[in-house]
Amino acid sequence: MGPLLYFTSNRSSVENVWAHMRKSYRSRLWILPLVAAALSWACGNGSSSPSDSGDPQTPPTGRANVEAWLAKRFYQMWTCEPQAHPARPFGAHGQNRVCSNDLLSSAGPGEFPVGAASVKEIYGGSQISGYAVSLHNAPGIAGNTWYWYERVGSGTTAGEGASVCVGCHQQAGIDSEHPGHDFVYTQVR
Repeated sequence: MGPLLYFTSNRSSVENVWAHMRKSYRSRLWILPLVAAALSWACGNGSSSPSDSGDPQTPPTGRANVEAWLAKRFYQMWTCEPQAHPARPFGAHGQNRVCSNDLLSSAGPGEFPVGAASVKEIYGGSQISGYAVSLHNAPGIAGNTWYWYERVGSGTTAGEGASVCVGCHQQAGIDSEHPGHDFVYTQVR
């Protein structure tokens, strides 16, 4: 007599096997939340990865990562404007100084390459009081292909396609009063 015939002819044995399988399955369900938490931590929340610390030419994403990267002052080795200056007529950042990484500084017209970035030092008097960081982190010429970060005082805005940033930067290059292109007003060469 084969195993299938044995189980179908012996009802109590089949019930015992199913009961064991259900108990075994339920006893392992506790691991699912742990796996989900581990995957969530490893994949990040869309704004950063725990290991994303950037490099000297590329700022990271995520508030804590950007702040740690800014503290290292890598951007000061980029091509920077010589000194802080009043905001341009369309500028919303007050007195500032812009630095462009190698990809942004050397790019021609059209879409900036992925990895192109800028850092704007925002001044309060003669001291830096905040930063605005932009990173082209996906191909395309839409606001959501850029990661935006701005901190002035205790106020912070951050994220892909941050609406307050995109709302202004989408005007770059639309006319002679709004120089630039592809969401960048100032390309320091």
